[in-house]
Amino acid sequence: MQGYKSILVHVTPEEAAGARLALAADLAERFDSHLIGLGAGCINLPVDAMGDGSAAAAVVEIETEDLVAALRGAETRFRKALGQHGAKVEWRCFQEFPAGAIAREARAADLVVLGREWAGGSANFSLAANPGDVVLRAGRPVLVVPPGIDRLEASRVVIAWKDTREARRAVRDALPLLQGAERVSVVEICEEEEQAEQAAARAEDVARYLVRHGIGARGSAQRMTERSAAAQIERVAQAEGADLIVAGGYGHARLREWVFGGVTRELLRGARCCLLSH
Repeated sequence: MQGYKSILVHVTPEEAAGARLALAADLAERFDSHLIGLGAGCINLPVDAMGDGSAAAAVVEIETEDLVAALRGAETRFRKALGQHGAKVEWRCFQEFPAGAIAREARAADLVVLGREWAGGSANFSLAANPGDVVLRAGRPVLVVPPGIDRLEASRVVIAWKDTREARRAVRDALPLLQGAERVSVVEICEEEEQAEQAAARAEDVARYLVRHGIGARGSAQRMTERSAAAQIERVAQAEGADLIVAGGYGHARLREWVFGGVTRELLRGARCCLLSH
C-alpha cells in the first residue's frame, strides 16, 4: 500500500494554525509527500453596506484589501513553517468560500488536513472551513485536527466501525497510517445486547482484513453505556491511549445528521484527531 503522496493542508493566519502545519509537515516527511498549503476566504458584507452604491463599493474595496492581507499572512506562515521542504511545497490561494476551494483542490491530494474551527478572520470575512462540509464534498479522506495538536503518532488507533460504505472507505483510506500503528482496535457500538454477537463478528472480520495488510488489529463489540455512540468511542480511545479515531463521515441519513447533529459531529468536538471519509 502506497502512502499519501500528496497532502493538502488548510492554512489560516492565526497562531493556532501553527500546530496543524507542524502536524501536516511531519506527515509529509513520514510519507515523503508533496505538501500543498491552501488559503481561502471571502468577504461577508453586512446588509446595511449595500444600500448606497458608492458606499458599498468602498466597503468592498476595504474588506478585500483586508482579506488579501490575511491570505498573505497565511502564506507567510506556511512558507516559514515549511521552508526546509523546498521543491515539495506548493501554495494555492483563492478568494472564495474556503470549504468549496478545499473540496475542489482536493483533486490533487490523497489526504486533506483541516482544523475543526469554522470561524475566523474579521467580522466581515471568513477564512475557516466547516469540516463537515469538506468531508461531504471532497471525495478524499479528511484528517480533522483539534487545536494545539502538532503531531500525530497514530501508534494506537480506534476504528469506529459501522457496516456502511462510508466506514469501509474510511478504513481503506486510513491504511497508510494504520500500517505504522502498534495496535488498532476495531469497535462496533451496539444499543441492544442481542446485537452484540453479530456486531463482534463484523468488527473481527474487519480486523482480519487489516491483519492481511500486516496490521496488528483486533475487533470487538461494545454495548452502549455512555450517552451516545460517539461518547462511547471516545471512552474506548481514551482507554486504548489512541490519538486517532477513524470513522465514516455522515451516513445515509446525513441530512438529518447535518442539521440535528450525530456521531460525526460529536466526534469532531473531541480531543483526538479524526480521519473521516464519505
